[in-house]
Amino acid sequence: GSEMCIRDSGGADGGANGAHDGGLAYCIFTSGSSGVPKGVAISNASLANVVRHFGDALRLGRARAWVCVSPVCFDICALEMWLPLCYGRTLCLASAVQARSGAALLLLLRAALSAAGFAPRAAADARARRASHAEEEEVEGEAGARRERDSDADSDGDTARADAEAVLQATPSTFHLLVQSGWEGSAGLAVLCGGERLVPSLLPLALSCHSLTNCYGPTEATIWCAAHAVRSRAARAATRRAHARAGMG
Repeated sequence: GSEMCIRDSGGADGGANGAHDGGLAYCIFTSGSSGVPKGVAISNASLANVVRHFGDALRLGRARAWVCVSPVCFDICALEMWLPLCYGRTLCLASAVQARSGAALLLLLRAALSAAGFAPRAAADARARRASHAEEEEVEGEAGARRERDSDADSDGDTARADAEAVLQATPSTFHLLVQSGWEGSAGLAVLCGGERLVPSLLPLALSCHSLTNCYGPTEATIWCAAHAVRSRAARAATRRAHARAGMG
């Protein structure tokens, strides 16, 4: 058999060996940005900084539920697990089987949205208002684009820009699994996409979901070091190009 040794942390207050900003949050084996395999040590302060930024600056701490699909050996899993726990939200853990099956993952996603109090009818109305507003801006040109930026920055009283009900962070490959299973997006869902190149075929999620954020970051930077919100204008343009290539208009 095997034995496990548990070291005394020095008491409830953490003591000399307890958690502190300069302490080690985790060490993960990766090739990172250098291509040379190594162990990357991430401090508590670095992990807390990422969790705080995505929770407050991106307002994702207000979402009632997070769906965790990443394995623990993938560093982005730390954000999926710790952010909802730190903000007192619901954490829905996908099993290894669910994470590999688009149909099973879709069922889990719908359950998470239901647990978060997602109202499909209200979301559909909000999505319709958002699409109508976007079409008006497209007709009005650059003046409309400026209003779109102002609207995104100021969400007070705008039901179309209300906080997301749930969050799903995954790679483009995982989102392709969902799309292939018939998923067309969820209006109450904030999508964080990273770890691979964001392909144009996924850009329409910026229209059908609450939001689509493209994330990038080597392991050494602590999960993500850059996050870009994909605007509806770019999503509409990509959708038109895809339809043109398919001969759909």
